[in-house]
Amino acid sequence: MALPITVVGSWWPYDDHTDELARARREDPTGDAARKITDIWATRAIREQREFGFAEWTSGEYFVENFVATLPRYLTGLTVDAAPPFEEYDYDDFGHLTIDGPIAAPGGLGYAAAYEHDRTLPGGVTKATVVTPFEIMVPALLDQQDAIDRAMPDLLAIVNTELRRLAAAGCPHVQLDAPIIATLVNEGRMTAEAGAGLIAACFDGVEGTTRGVHFCNGNNKGRPISSVLRLAPWVPILQRLDGVVDDALLEATYWSEWAEREALKDVPRSIALTVGLVDEADYSPMPVWKIRAAGWAEVVGEDRLRLSMSCGFGRHGAADRALLEQKVTNLAEAAAGF
Repeated sequence: MALPITVVGSWWPYDDHTDELARARREDPTGDAARKITDIWATRAIREQREFGFAEWTSGEYFVENFVATLPRYLTGLTVDAAPPFEEYDYDDFGHLTIDGPIAAPGGLGYAAAYEHDRTLPGGVTKATVVTPFEIMVPALLDQQDAIDRAMPDLLAIVNTELRRLAAAGCPHVQLDAPIIATLVNEGRMTAEAGAGLIAACFDGVEGTTRGVHFCNGNNKGRPISSVLRLAPWVPILQRLDGVVDDALLEATYWSEWAEREALKDVPRSIALTVGLVDEADYSPMPVWKIRAAGWAEVVGEDRLRLSMSCGFGRHGAADRALLEQKVTNLAEAAAGF
């Protein structure tokens, strides 16, 4: 029986219509002209994921112009005093914002609105993602942690509203992307209890859908944000989320993560495990993942195991597409070998 495969969130970029989209977004980032182009890409992404045999698929997240750096445009209560460069280099290149009032998102964060539109495209959409408050506040993380802490109740309410809206719209799987929580726990700067509490608050009242969470050590053009590349510290978070989340997609590409795979035996049986064993950022497409997949199956059991990439493709340029396609092909072949 083949193992199910899934997508983390964003799909690879395309090299057509890029200049046209850039012009449209300069005029109106969420206008009809930009939407016309992202619809072309989203339709293509849905078709490609289904052709690869994915058990679920997204619309590629093309509504996101520049990763999390675009989220402040949806918020009130802050001032963007340094815009991010179009092509940022590192984690300090997401611009800068100042929190100067109660934070709100009157129209939402854009994730639910994108799903409500994209679900009407050919093939539909079966999975959508939302980030945690920390990813929303990336442009303020370096120097405004106290202000973020004070704003956390408002930020949690914003994320919770977005997840509830996705569930109410009928999205079969809503996933909370939580790389910064995963990183803080790995580095010992946040307890598993605190991390689980934040995630549980995000999912409060979210019902009628598969509730997923994605943990990784960060990825910006192949570079992690975490100084500790492990996955065992995430298990105590998941133990505290028994009954809160239904699926955990865990980055599992580094040797240090593979070496402590036995830790996943302690994840509650109520939580399905999606192992992100294909490193989307590595330069090599070597098809070794069937061997690794067998090792993960021995630990968690084939009945609850799904396979995926380690992270989304949104940080890549169109030039990487051929390599990414080979990686997904190898992933599908590894899953089919069971």
